[in-house]
Amino acid sequence: MDIATPDWNRPTLEEAQQVIAANAANADYYRQYYMQWEKMYLPQMVEWLSLIDPGHCIDVGPGNGTLAYWLRQMGWHVYLLDNVPLGTFITPEFAQREGLHYYHCSIETDPELPEIAPVDVMVMGQVIGHLKYNPQPTIARLARQYLKPDGLFFFHNLDCERTSGSYAYESWRVMPEPGSAPPVADMNTCRTTLADYREMMESIFESTEVFAYEGAPILYAICEMPKG
Repeated sequence: MDIATPDWNRPTLEEAQQVIAANAANADYYRQYYMQWEKMYLPQMVEWLSLIDPGHCIDVGPGNGTLAYWLRQMGWHVYLLDNVPLGTFITPEFAQREGLHYYHCSIETDPELPEIAPVDVMVMGQVIGHLKYNPQPTIARLARQYLKPDGLFFFHNLDCERTSGSYAYESWRVMPEPGSAPPVADMNTCRTTLADYREMMESIFESTEVFAYEGAPILYAICEMPKG
């Protein structure tokens, strides 16, 4: 495999976005819409992750791969889990060239998840609002299987109290358990508020920090030590 050598000059988020814009499978859509959305939530993620020594990271729902590419250039080993096939957003050529390990799977309903050794960091960004089932057992399973004892799990999601839009479910508490009912067709499924977000994370992890970002309508959570 021809894997690119990481750029130890610490690329900026903007530089990473330009690379993705030139390589994304849906490049026009990415340039027109997605780049702007990323600017709401990725700067804070880049700031936090810049403070952590590179290790191994799983990005759950990586989208077009902007954060994954940035992490690789910082020296991280990066594994991607997504429910869409490789080529939908990230091209096979780009994943191979950049050394991104891509796994096509359903984190909600697959009986077994891909075999990946425990990692230092997990990231799950803008995913909870699109899950078809109760996120609590799915997140708990991911954390228990993949997170090292001293690992950190980062989350970010829209703060629905500061944004408009309709959702299939008003709260994660009323969503069906994974696989227990046919999935709804709605793209936006789980409405998230600060109180709901905090309650869900505290039910899964021993240590959580959950807050609403003042600069954009985004909720963040930094969690460790899954229960159970």
